[in-house]
Order: sequence, then structure tokens, then C-alpha cells
Amino acid sequence: MRSIRFFILFLTIAFFCNSCFEIREEITINKDGQGTYKMLMDFSASKKMFQMMLDMANTKEGSAVGLEDNPLSGLDSAFTVLSKELNRIAGISDANGIKDEENFQFGLQLNYESVEALNKALSKLDEGNTNVSGADYYIYDKKGRLEKTNSFNLNNLTSEMVPKDDDGSNKELNAQLQTLYDDVTYTMIIETVDAKIRNYSNEEAILSDDKMTLTFSKTLKELKGNVGLANSIRFR
Repeated sequence: MRSIRFFILFLTIAFFCNSCFEIREEITINKDGQGTYKMLMDFSASKKMFQMMLDMANTKEGSAVGLEDNPLSGLDSAFTVLSKELNRIAGISDANGIKDEENFQFGLQLNYESVEALNKALSKLDEGNTNVSGADYYIYDKKGRLEKTNSFNLNNLTSEMVPKDDDGSNKELNAQLQTLYDDVTYTMIIETVDAKIRNYSNEEAILSDDKMTLTFSKTLKELKGNVGLANSIRFR
């Protein structure tokens, strides 16, 4: 996902604009184990920053910081390419990249026929290669029990945003970028379609009033700490 390296520049400018963004996963599941998946990088809270970047593009000032083209033009390219690969996985369909320039949201979405197929797609999203036989991120027994394991399936994506220390790097700037990275919000939303959630094990999650949506939201720094993703969800 080479185009994600754009976000190093993004985070640099974000530091001066004091902006933020969210990485969000939205999963719906039916009792038969089918459902939909969506991953969004949501920059809607940073519209002013994006406008500044658009204004800088194709200017002398923009070229000086490596911003020579429209910064939005390549944001969805990696997701579009990846979606084509995901559509080749058995049990995955209608995978496509998301590019919403009005709301500044970019990512991908797909339909899955089983949680096993979803795991293969998430493994490919994590690894960014042809290996789709990775760890189980979710386990479903088709008896109304969905297990979210502690495995994080966006390591490949988020690692691209971590500043790299080397002999020629600016350590002060890297420290500032690391702070911004740590403060990025990760949100996981699991929604049942034809059932209500009876109980769940992760006390950090929040259940909606209609008992059909479970939301877990933490910063990337918290995820690197002692906060776990694992959750045992029962619904009927």
C-alpha cells in the first residue's frame, strides 16, 4: 500500500493545523454468518487542512514540501487496487474502493458470505500480499456467538504512518509525528442485522439502545498498550 506513505506528509501538515482523523471499521453480520465490511479513513474533522493542501498543490510552496499534485488524487488508488484482489477471494463480492471527497473519507467496502471469507480478506488487507491464509480475526459458530479475537487487522496500514528513525531524520519532527500517530482514533463498529445483542465480554465497548450496534473506540496508542480488542458477543 505504497500510496499510504502520503500520510507522512499529511501528518506533518496536520501537526501545524492541530487536526485529527479516525480509522473506522464497520461490520454488519446476519445470523447466517453473511454480512458487509467497510474500512474508512475519515478526515472529515480536517477539512480546513485539506483545503490548505489543495491550495498549496501546483504552487511553488507546495513543490517545496513535495506537494506537487492534487493530494486527494491518489488517496484511493491503493484501496482500489486491493479491492480487485479481494474480489478474487471465494466468498467475497462487490469489493470496491471508497473515495468521498466531499466528506474526506477514503477506504474500501465489501460483502462476505462467511466469517471465514472475511478473515481471508482482512488478512490480505493486513499483509498486503497474496497470502490470504492468516490468523482468524473473527470466529462465528452460527449459533449466535461472534468472537472478536485480539488480532489487529490493520497493522500494515497503520505501520505506514509511523515515522521512521534513521541517521538523516529530524528527531524532533519525528517525535511530533509519533504523538499525532498515537492520537489517531480507531473505531470498530459491529452491527447485527436480524438479531439483538444479548451480552458481550469487552467492557470497553458500548452497546446502542436498540441493542443492535456495539462500538469500540480507542487511540492507536491505547491499542499498543494494555487495551485489548477481544470480545465475545452473543446475539439472537
